[in-house]
Amino acid sequence: MRADFSEQHFLHSFPKGTKVVHRQFYKGVFWVDDVNGKDSDVKCHDSCKLEHSAYEILTIGIPREPVDFLEKAVHAGHPRSIAIHLPQAVKDVLDENFSGDEYKLAKQRASFLWKWSNRAKELAEDERRLHENMPEHLRQLLSGKRLLLLKEVLEDLKYPDTHLFEEITQGFTLHGWMTESNVFPRETKRPEYTLDMVKNMAKGVNNMIYSQVVGTSDDDLSRKTWDKTLEEIDNNWVWRDVVSDVGDVVMAKRFGLQQKEKVRVIDDCSVGGYNKAYGTKEKLRVHAIDQLAAYLSWICTMHGANLDDEIVGRTYDLRSAYKQFGVSMETRDVLRLVVWDADQKRPCLLGVNALPFGASGSVSAFLRISMALWFIGTVGLKLCWTVFYDDFTVICKGRLCHGTGIAAAALFDLFGMWFAKDGNKATPFGTLVRTLGLQVQLGSAARGFCIGHTEERRAELKAALQDVLEKGTIEPKQAERLRGRMQWFEGYAFGRVAQFSLKVLGDLALRKQKQVKLSDNELHAVRFLVQRVSEAEAVEISSVSLETFLIFTDGACEGESLRTGSVGGVLIGPNGQCLQHFSSVVPETFMETALEKSANPIYELELLPIYISLLLWGNKLKSTHLVCYLDNDAARAAMCKGYGSTDLAQCIVACTMESESQHKLKSWFARVATHSNISDGPSRLDCREVEQLGSRLIEIDWENILENLFESSGASSKRGEHGHSE
Repeated sequence: MRADFSEQHFLHSFPKGTKVVHRQFYKGVFWVDDVNGKDSDVKCHDSCKLEHSAYEILTIGIPREPVDFLEKAVHAGHPRSIAIHLPQAVKDVLDENFSGDEYKLAKQRASFLWKWSNRAKELAEDERRLHENMPEHLRQLLSGKRLLLLKEVLEDLKYPDTHLFEEITQGFTLHGWMTESNVFPRETKRPEYTLDMVKNMAKGVNNMIYSQVVGTSDDDLSRKTWDKTLEEIDNNWVWRDVVSDVGDVVMAKRFGLQQKEKVRVIDDCSVGGYNKAYGTKEKLRVHAIDQLAAYLSWICTMHGANLDDEIVGRTYDLRSAYKQFGVSMETRDVLRLVVWDADQKRPCLLGVNALPFGASGSVSAFLRISMALWFIGTVGLKLCWTVFYDDFTVICKGRLCHGTGIAAAALFDLFGMWFAKDGNKATPFGTLVRTLGLQVQLGSAARGFCIGHTEERRAELKAALQDVLEKGTIEPKQAERLRGRMQWFEGYAFGRVAQFSLKVLGDLALRKQKQVKLSDNELHAVRFLVQRVSEAEAVEISSVSLETFLIFTDGACEGESLRTGSVGGVLIGPNGQCLQHFSSVVPETFMETALEKSANPIYELELLPIYISLLLWGNKLKSTHLVCYLDNDAARAAMCKGYGSTDLAQCIVACTMESESQHKLKSWFARVATHSNISDGPSRLDCREVEQLGSRLIEIDWENILENLFESSGASSKRGEHGHSE
């Protein structure tokens, strides 16, 4: 290129926001025809039309035109739309259960169970020989499991995990690479160490693990942990090792975790490095509550008005889930657990037969098994169910619950799986289902469903927060735990009004003090969280839960003095139609307040139209998915975090979060280039483009908006505003 070529001048011929995204330098012959790159994707500056010269090819990113971007945005929808969780096979099963022929469904289930029950009898002798030839430690663990039958059923249904049978019968190796199941999405996580590296480190690490176990020897929890360990020894899940040299094995630390009335035994296989010797080429996934929500939303949307029966459900729990399956001889030879022997008053070395709860490889192994059972139930028995590790939650019409229950129980019995048949984990079908620490309110599909927290969980969390208020102090670790619990709580409660208070807890967790005395603002934040736990509403699922609306917003600050602001917004319906828009100059009162702390209040002006949008259109959007597009990164970050960086911005964000919660919106905030933003025109009082697309202008009630934003501090605290420090 000639030295006088100006790249910036060249880029000015493109729309605003155009960027060079890639550049590469070449040397040699470059030929261009007289029409400047006709019939090609290459556009050349005149000074580049030279032969035998050095030249540079620029790859340029050009913002889409507003209408083109709008079309793509409608197609993209909401990234968390629950519709994405439903493959066609699941939709077919939902249709068969909730709108299909009930007699035909019962006949299909009976036929499946009759066929494979008979086949189980035919395979009985082969199953016996298979178990006899297994490694000795697996014979008792897998006793009663019909593994040849499981293999045949999976092959008949064309299940992609073709190696599962072999690994169950030989035991799972918990180091090296996980066998690819072809069930989970691809994602590589390499082992950090080889097994030999972990063995070499063990010579020094094992002494440290021993000292950690000795350090927990005097508490009551160690006694309970040892009692649990004695039960596992009796069940042949673990075994005492009195002969191994400590330097020749890889150690893991066993400890107890108190969970309400029971103690769960954890085998920490990370402390000795064993977990770091395990890798996967797949991203393991479980059916979280979102999967069940997707089922329920599909039922509401597709069949809600036509269903003549209420929806009921229940959860099936596999007993001692990990302990139903074993490890390979290779893992059995190398892995040892260290636990405090409360009887002998010394550390005890244990070998493992069953999958240890705390090994990364155990998680992979069991998820492969539980997903296979879910697949058989879904495809073979037409069960509408989800699986979260060892919890299988099934839903059906009320009059089908008896047959559905027989089918689910028969599936577990068919393959010899242990599951809870009595006690508090064997609840009957009903309209209130407890699963994953949550409660799901079923019933009428026409009225919709709710997913929320149990009263017991609310009471526990509320008590923990009130304890902090009474003491007026908090430990950083305690703040970190409370923040984690509150984040989980917020995941199943409508709204994000607690974001600022969660930030306060996060800041407390970073303090370098043993005990932190809480300031008035910090106490205010904790009090707000107590109120939130008490009053937060459950997540609702209805016939509109699959709908997605879009809102484009923009703010402008024009003139040399930057004292005149204007805002615009456009509402886009689920089918991509422009419904309504607003376009207005911002009152002087707002601008004066914004200019008190900022020389250029564009940040606040970009936030303001989002709040205006929810006030104007909130009732139209109730309980739907919402994607808000804006072209200011700072404003977008504030909406994502749930708090602003100035007093006025925090006020706008808090009001927006309150409105979002009030209308039960599932919001997502996305970036749009200024050139592509269809609300750019309305923000500058030019509405011609959106009006041509059929949009209708709607007036802004500025008096109401300013009253909400500038109301008294007492009312502000109701919204969760706790002050802001610059």
